[in-house]
Amino acid sequence: MRERRMGAVAVGLALALVATLSGCSGETGTNPSDETQTNVSSLNLGPAEGGNGMLTVGSRNVTVEASVTWNNAVNDIDLYATPSSCPDPATLAAGGCTIITRAESTSARPERITFTGTANTTYKLFVINWGPGSDTVTLTFTWR
Repeated sequence: MRERRMGAVAVGLALALVATLSGCSGETGTNPSDETQTNVSSLNLGPAEGGNGMLTVGSRNVTVEASVTWNNAVNDIDLYATPSSCPDPATLAAGGCTIITRAESTSARPERITFTGTANTTYKLFVINWGPGSDTVTLTFTWR
């Protein structure tokens, strides 16, 4: 993560659960490889606040695509994928979590990430609003 950001979120951040998904329920034959599933959730975040969603992959590997959009172009919103063991945005910002992939542009809208979700594994997707203002963020998970 970018060093300039670590102190801002590490101080008493409110964790907000965006979504808990049971992706690809995994019964053989019930989720053909070409089936796409999507979940969309919105959350209001103040500056230096973050939230997370969970994605549990069923019995086969999937491609996970996630994006986050927001209203105010001045705000810097970033998106991270981690193992489910990452407890909260503050720990993530302090460098205490393994990051699978990230989107940390200061100007890209939306932020987007893609990764391979391994069968029978749970992941967390974190959204952090680095500010300067509050915003409504919309996190979209798609997996196939």
